[in-house]
Amino acid sequence: MSTEATLPLKHRIATSFSRAAPHYDHHAGLQREVADDLLRALPTRAMPQRLADVGCGTGYVTRGLRARYPEATITGIDPAPGMLEEAARRHGHGRLYWQSGEAEQLPFADECLDMVVSSLAIQWCATPEGFLREAERTLRPGGWLAFTTLLDGSLNELKTAFSMIEDRAAVNAFLTHEALSVHLQASPLTLHTLKVRDHRVFHDSAAASLRALKAVGAATPDRPAPQGLMSRRHWAGVTQSLERFRTPMGLPTTYRVALVLMQKPGDLP
Repeated sequence: MSTEATLPLKHRIATSFSRAAPHYDHHAGLQREVADDLLRALPTRAMPQRLADVGCGTGYVTRGLRARYPEATITGIDPAPGMLEEAARRHGHGRLYWQSGEAEQLPFADECLDMVVSSLAIQWCATPEGFLREAERTLRPGGWLAFTTLLDGSLNELKTAFSMIEDRAAVNAFLTHEALSVHLQASPLTLHTLKVRDHRVFHDSAAASLRALKAVGAATPDRPAPQGLMSRRHWAGVTQSLERFRTPMGLPTTYRVALVLMQKPGDLP
């Protein structure tokens, strides 16, 4: 077994995304689409002065927050050093700060933030519970939490294809809508919005679909990579299975995305 395969899950995820950082944005059309939805959903009456973008990646959402709140201080948090380096290179440091950190252990004092934002990052946590707890801890009374995450139903085409050749899942398992709702209801934060929407990305071939997942760092980091190359027979089986889903637009990959907006009880000073 390779050395990397024996590393803790969080380390493997961070390494995967660090490797993807230089070419991430070229393949991240879905991520930008979801991020734009999140930015549009932010409460219009909010005027936060200190914000955190959790799982900031290359800084696309962080840049959007700066455009919306030009006088605010914004910190991009990510566990992948390569992502932070790329974000700093692209967007600089003017009222933007880049810091290593994890969603379940935010590097902030209690009640020091007016808004916590995260787009397509917390699905890499074991559960949302730690992130919700940390958001509640770091937000001031009246502060806002806005995030998106993947739900069960994502990558169903790939899941179906790989199930034909393997006994265990070859794509990551995601929370169900119902399970996410339970976590949200258990939080002391007030739930304002929970919307679920399917996004579909199309590719010309099965190989292109898998390359796109790998290019954005999302190539099943929840288990060690298989040793050696997939056999031609197995690859032919995956390709044949994926072809069942082909449309005039190409081979689809479905992402089921939840958009959540919550608020800490109380009033901002």
